[in-house]
Amino acid sequence: MTRSIGRTTRRATHAGGAGRTGLGNLIELGAVNSAGDALIAVALAGTMFFNLDVKQAQGQVALYLLVTMAPFALVAPLIGPALDHMRHARRIAIAGTMLARGLLCWGMAGAVLHKDPLTLLPAAFGALVLSKAFGVSRSAVTPRVLPEDLNLVTANARASFCGLVAASITAPLGAGLVAVTNAGWALRIATVVFLAGAVLGIRLPSHVDTPEAEAQPGPDQEDAPPQPHQGKPGRWRTLLRVGPVVGEA
Repeated sequence: MTRSIGRTTRRATHAGGAGRTGLGNLIELGAVNSAGDALIAVALAGTMFFNLDVKQAQGQVALYLLVTMAPFALVAPLIGPALDHMRHARRIAIAGTMLARGLLCWGMAGAVLHKDPLTLLPAAFGALVLSKAFGVSRSAVTPRVLPEDLNLVTANARASFCGLVAASITAPLGAGLVAVTNAGWALRIATVVFLAGAVLGIRLPSHVDTPEAEAQPGPDQEDAPPQPHQGKPGRWRTLLRVGPVVGEA
């Protein structure tokens, strides 16, 4: 039964030449990522932050959102430029996000059992940031493994669908595990899932690390004088190349 499901999944993810270019492996890696994130969400939903009376839970939920989402809003614009400098080591970056989340899940498992918010909240924040980093890295890698007969929209749709299926299967299983045991076991299983994802990330094809060919200047551009900067840049417009709207926000 398991072998049959594995063969069916492999045929679906590697269809259309995706197995030859490495897109199938990337789709499977995205499914593993979604499964791990689902386990984290299910585990945290039953922790001391939400397993309270309604009146008591308001402050705990507000604290959780403040510690996790507020720093994330500041760190998120930094992720893209940081990963852009690692374009020669994309496989290491992807595997690193998986490995780090596995270690954080192991730490969160102990924090949940000992009711240690000083460990749980920073670890949850780190897992959130690394999940965002994985998404950025996967988006950068997808065009490098795209088959000739498959467009980018179809590839992203297939990856999103596989991730949704993986999360839909993993979330009920994780909820059942939490109900039978505790949230710590769900986080330990997430550790194993992310460690497996780190191995899959390293096993991506080597051409994902190949730098893109730099645009060569045309004959009319070689002798052209440098153009002065048009307009006043403004101090927020150059904030890590995230654009004026994000920078001012």
